[in-house]
Amino acid sequence: MVYRFVFLLLPFSAAAQSKQIVLYLQQIAANQAVITSIEKGIDIARTGLHIISTAKDAEFNLHRVFFDGLASVHPAIKNDFRVKAIQRMARLVTSKTIPFDKKLLEETATNLEELQKLLSHGQYQLTDDERIGRMNTLYEDMLDKFMFYKQFE
Repeated sequence: MVYRFVFLLLPFSAAAQSKQIVLYLQQIAANQAVITSIEKGIDIARTGLHIISTAKDAEFNLHRVFFDGLASVHPAIKNDFRVKAIQRMARLVTSKTIPFDKKLLEETATNLEELQKLLSHGQYQLTDDERIGRMNTLYEDMLDKFMFYKQFE
């Protein structure tokens, strides 16, 4: 009778195992579909991050080019008539010193240093308009010093 019971379970067991195998195969197929979806999602995320990185780098380069441009001096500003006029007036003021006015000489030297910095690459980050404005200020200041100097010549 024990043999009969085992034989009754064997076919049932084989059928159950067969169903279990089919279930496992279905789960494996479902897991592979999920893995494929996850891989596609990772590829999309990777592509998106690459696009963001490229855009960020491009934006950074645009800003770098802009600020590098602010540090450079346009040749037209270097060749402006006020540059030569400031240098000429300073040369005249410093060539014939007025014994009682050291302050005039110091301020003239300061103006020349400021002019040199204004015309040197990388000293200031200014637009052309800002450079011209500062040059105008230096020119007017130097003109005042020169007129003061002329009174005692």
